Amino acid sequence: MIKKTFIIVGIFGLIQLIIIACCPDPKTYYNRITDIEFANCRLATDLADNMTVSQNDFRLRLTIKEETFAHISNPSFLINSAYATSCEDNFVGLKSDIVDFKITCNKNIFGIQAGEPIDYNKINVYKIGFTFDSKNQRKTIIEWLDILNNGGYLLAFEWYFEFKEPINSNDFLKFEISIKQENGTEFKVATNSIKIE
Repeated sequence: MIKKTFIIVGIFGLIQLIIIACCPDPKTYYNRITDIEFANCRLATDLADNMTVSQNDFRLRLTIKEETFAHISNPSFLINSAYATSCEDNFVGLKSDIVDFKITCNKNIFGIQAGEPIDYNKINVYKIGFTFDSKNQRKTIIEWLDILNNGGYLLAFEWYFEFKEPINSNDFLKFEISIKQENGTEFKVATNSIKIE
């Protein structure tokens, strides 16, 4: 009887070890921004210089050029995962967090002077996930920065910005984006001129 109990407890313990087994080489992935591109779009289509676009279709597309690198840790005290049921890698976002983000315009819009940052509350951000634009989930700038800085399943490097309210201007507009990271790296780039009707 005692022998059977020890065998059952031993089998139960072995099953527990198999279930919680860790990967032999768990990887933590980081990203480093190398460059950025910023363009005017009609939904997801880039627009050439001095074109006209409707308010409803106007978007700004940010493409982040990046390098991905992995940190591999191999803790020797953990058991080998030959029997593990899943080995998930960890995508932790940017190696150096974005600490300052601005979008500015060369003309006065929304009551904001030319060259001054546009209030975060006036902008939504999304990544393309669906063919129909209305199905793409919008995020605030703060939520978007959190995704880039901390990673996770929503991490992406092409994002679209849309304004929550109409832009009333008869001028051709140029938008500029500015990103500053924790390590002091800065990126600035401007769009072509665009007229929004």
